[in-house]
Amino acid sequence: MFRSPQGLAVSPDGALAVISDTGNRRIRSFGVCDNVPCVFGSWRGNCDVTYMGRCVPCTRSINSTITKAAEPFNQDACQWACSVGHWQYDRGACTLGDRTCARCRPCSLKLPKNASFSTNGGFEDACQWACDEGFELNAAGDGCDFIPLSRCFESSLAESSSFCAGQNLTVKSCAPNSQVRSPISRNRACRCGMPNRSVCELVSHM
Repeated sequence: MFRSPQGLAVSPDGALAVISDTGNRRIRSFGVCDNVPCVFGSWRGNCDVTYMGRCVPCTRSINSTITKAAEPFNQDACQWACSVGHWQYDRGACTLGDRTCARCRPCSLKLPKNASFSTNGGFEDACQWACDEGFELNAAGDGCDFIPLSRCFESSLAESSSFCAGQNLTVKSCAPNSQVRSPISRNRACRCGMPNRSVCELVSHM
């Protein structure tokens, strides 16, 4: 119970109210913290002088991404996984609050030309890869070949023939820095879905 309280102050972040209980010769603090979940990847710290109820980034390894929000929201309990192109070589948990925790290493596989990692390796050095946009897996399955311009452009014609046929347009091919002119009608942009998720699209009128 207070005896002759003399002053009231609020912490800079608004998390704590501090009162001088002069009669009892004490300084009393009271939490005025939020009690709602933080943004994804953070947890709500305790309403005390250490955390003051603020949002704190979840503990995770370097080269990782958060995969699940903290549960419960007021504990440092987010789930994480190594980023694409990395694998978790150490299954040990990171010490809570350790911002230098390192459990993920780059996968050692040498990538074929025009390819990138598409997954992490889980707990093994076994990341999967895929061909870059504009390239497709070769017949041997060990490299990436350029998607022929002719096949890409034929597909764009087929996809857009319902409203395009007659004007000269410069159309971007499935690979960077390749263009082709072709007679297509109407003053409209033409787009088409391509193999390997590539996209052909109108660049400009000619």
